[in-house]
Amino acid sequence: MIKKFNIVLFWYMNDWGLYGRSYENIAKGLANNKQINNVICILPSNIIAKSRFAFELAKPKPNLYVITPNPRLLNTSGALYNLRQWLNNRFTSLNAINFFLRLLGLKKANTILWLFPHHPFITKLLEEIPHSLLVTQIVDNVLNKAGISEETKDLVTTQYDLLPKISNITITSSKLNYEIFLTKSPHCYLVENGLDLSFISSPSNLPHIKNSVRPRLGYLGFISERTDVNLLKKLALARPEYDLIIAGPDEELRLSTAGVLNLPNVSHINYLPYSEAPNFINSLDVCLITHIDSPFSQSMSPLKLFQYLGSGRPIVTTNISGTARWIDLIYIANDHNDFIYKIDIALIENNEVALKRIDAAKNETWDNRINYLMNLINFK
Repeated sequence: MIKKFNIVLFWYMNDWGLYGRSYENIAKGLANNKQINNVICILPSNIIAKSRFAFELAKPKPNLYVITPNPRLLNTSGALYNLRQWLNNRFTSLNAINFFLRLLGLKKANTILWLFPHHPFITKLLEEIPHSLLVTQIVDNVLNKAGISEETKDLVTTQYDLLPKISNITITSSKLNYEIFLTKSPHCYLVENGLDLSFISSPSNLPHIKNSVRPRLGYLGFISERTDVNLLKKLALARPEYDLIIAGPDEELRLSTAGVLNLPNVSHINYLPYSEAPNFINSLDVCLITHIDSPFSQSMSPLKLFQYLGSGRPIVTTNISGTARWIDLIYIANDHNDFIYKIDIALIENNEVALKRIDAAKNETWDNRINYLMNLINFK
């Protein structure tokens, strides 16, 4: 008889449904696995919660629950104020969540706690969610991120040291993280990001050739410290006959500060719904990864790389983590000038390479990643 598990998964940000992040794809993939009864994805407390009760609940799939705890058990406004206050002092949102989990049939023997650090709430989950197996997954190494506060640094350091030691399985997404966390736990594995099947396309001619229009170069993803905005600016200036489309939030206004958005051949989509990302990529002639080679970017597995591969479109990237094994299918630039030169070459390639990219991408799906992870769990 196949042993059935329940998964309680915690992600450190409250952004379900916005960007198709790795945790969301993992949660959905686990929910589809025949060995899983229920997946409960818990997000950080919602300070401006809409609900009057202990937590907000969404149900994307019949056996997939997304829970957002409220800062208190009950809203303090309305009738029976003293009773509400007493209950809030006596019980927490996590008490209510635990009760809900028991109603779903979760017990220590059949529950896996799956954590994505870092967040203070993780301490409470470890203490109060009964579980027989603990999985820790490190997506990026936050200690390599510039400008983090001392408080955040202390929290990250503590959790990065503790969690691998007490976890049955530690998952990392980059070679750099794998080498670091393998020293903390012998049960450490390298599992890169994966690919949603909606990004798998059929080979087609590049749009600028097919439609006799200006070439479209595109970057999909957050604009952050890893983004080489100077490269984007240099590219737009060097090739005014190409259109550059940047799709992703720029919360720190890096594009504006660098003057990228002042250029006539540059456009910016601040938020692109995840469901529209495959069509956006297919509308491009060349897909770009313009990341700075830094310890922070080296700790990442670029999700966009797999999404780009699924489209078959040419990919030009800087020399960063996770790209070397695709050297026969993508263009890896040595410097800014080489980056621009490789775009020119990519614009005249044929469909033969596109088909190879798509075939390769089919081996990198989230379903394959989940099957591998479940094999690790069964081994434990």
